Amino acid sequence: MNKSRIFISLLLILTLSFIAFFPVFKNGFVTLDDDIYIVGNSVIKDVSWKNIKEIFSSFCLGNYHPATMLSYLIEYYFFGLDPSIYHATNFFIHFLNCLLVFLLIFLISKNYFVSLVTTLLFAVHPLHVESVAWVSERKDVLYSFFYLGALISYIYYLKKDQLLRFYYFALLLFTVSLLSKAMAVTLPLMLYAIDYFFNRKSDKSRFWEKIPFLSLSVVFGTVAVFAQYSSDAVSHTTFLMRIGAASYGIIFYLKKLFLPIELCCFYPYPEIKAGTLLKELMFLPMIVVFFILTITMSAKYKKKLIFGSLFFVISLLPVLQFIPVGQAIAADRYMYLASIGVFYIISELLCWVYLRKNKYEKYARFMLVFIIAGIICLLSILTHKRASVWKDGISLWSDVIRKYPVNSNAYYGRGLAYYNDSNFENALSDYNRAIELEPNFTDAYNARGAAYFKKRNFENAISDYNKALKLKPGLVASYYNRGVAYAKKGNFENAILDYNKAIELKPEHIDAYYQRGLAYGMEGDHDNVINDNKKVIELNPFYIKAYNNLGIAYTIKSDFETAVSYFNIAIEVDEAYSEAYYNRAKAYFHKREFKKSLQDVRKAQELNYAVQPEFLEKLIALMSK
Repeated sequence: MNKSRIFISLLLILTLSFIAFFPVFKNGFVTLDDDIYIVGNSVIKDVSWKNIKEIFSSFCLGNYHPATMLSYLIEYYFFGLDPSIYHATNFFIHFLNCLLVFLLIFLISKNYFVSLVTTLLFAVHPLHVESVAWVSERKDVLYSFFYLGALISYIYYLKKDQLLRFYYFALLLFTVSLLSKAMAVTLPLMLYAIDYFFNRKSDKSRFWEKIPFLSLSVVFGTVAVFAQYSSDAVSHTTFLMRIGAASYGIIFYLKKLFLPIELCCFYPYPEIKAGTLLKELMFLPMIVVFFILTITMSAKYKKKLIFGSLFFVISLLPVLQFIPVGQAIAADRYMYLASIGVFYIISELLCWVYLRKNKYEKYARFMLVFIIAGIICLLSILTHKRASVWKDGISLWSDVIRKYPVNSNAYYGRGLAYYNDSNFENALSDYNRAIELEPNFTDAYNARGAAYFKKRNFENAISDYNKALKLKPGLVASYYNRGVAYAKKGNFENAILDYNKAIELKPEHIDAYYQRGLAYGMEGDHDNVINDNKKVIELNPFYIKAYNNLGIAYTIKSDFETAVSYFNIAIEVDEAYSEAYYNRAKAYFHKREFKKSLQDVRKAQELNYAVQPEFLEKLIALMSK
């Protein structure tokens, strides 16, 4: 291809996609997994071998995607919780994916027009907003990047007389793609689709060639299913309903692809009764018949139609609810990669129309380009508008409520957003509505209890935690939250019992150890205060309040030397920790090191700590003697 043409194409793709997704750079985090994956995730907030091991050895929200979690770890290390950085990263990976789509389609079609149109549709389609605008869906754009790279490497392997370095590179990229998101398990099937497109004959060597890819798919697929079961995300339905849900999904995605309106971050299951098909399913036989007739009547385009269709269906296989997961039947993000197959077919069709010979071909081509440009601009406008919906949790869940006004999850999600904004009245209102719609909504009871707690209505908070635990006896958060509520009421005995249960269910619950240490302190059990705060430090060496509490406990036990050593560590970690300076001043006082004590009191005052006047006066008097 002409280099200037490539440069102009890439500039066009970048410009249009940047304009379409511009609102995401001003968006924040949303109360849809962002609070768990990023904002409240202690694992990404410290670069240590312990946390890296945790990332590679554990699931998060029923998913195994260590490569994605590592990307958050790196971002947090350099930029903290600046949401614009996370959004910029998502957009940048999306743009790289656009470049890979352009190269992939060119390698397949050898046609600049087809490659450009396919890529432009991919770059600005509203269905892709969820994958790009949602920070927690980093896994989607990331796995797609390595997935597309693996496909391109495999095609180079075929074109370069099976040069093994391209084969091994494809295998490496596939592995990283799997580590980014389990949906990459479909790649071996996609390799067979590429073999079909390039007329590779099936034989034993072709089979053994795919074994490493198939093996990785089986391993990571098994891990993914186990992860979903471990989080109770898998529901149990009949075989007929699963087939119905899969068929519904295919129709749903095609409909949204060609008419991307009323998009939503949460599509609840429609009512499917045994023996009754939804009206959408009536279109499935029609689509199948149309597809068969089309490829039968068009021998020249048969292979392209079949390849594009295979790309679409193969990419969707893991999310067609053959294994029913979650409470949503579909999601916009699932079309991120699958849409490429349909866009390719559309682009080949438009290319065929463009190249048609007739006496009006000059005007027809102009009109066709004009129409394509209009469609791209319209999609960009819809994407720009949709990206704004992801501004924050309140905006996002309000959008769901407008479209599904009786969905309990939407009210619960918006309630969390209001809670994070300290708007506890609106949070309570939404939690009430969620519980009204779903009386056994365990998480809503727990969340409402937290809102009552913030309003200092501890009785109602404890009542809601009791309800949550009755519905789900192993809910760690409710035991912990109820313990905190009991402590606020001065019932430290019950608080300690709840912290014990939380720790029993989750042995590395740092906050439970910390709060239990506080409760033991109020009970006068300073030995257990020391034990619990040492455990906190063992789990998180940067938990400075634990060092401060250890210093206080050792001061009470008259071990002033040890107390000072812990206050020293707290101040080393945070030089502006005013309370540690003041508490160290008291320890120095007991050691009769009055000069050091006074220096610490003055430092605490500089940091706006409320120093006891009596203590300061006593120190000054002692120093004047």
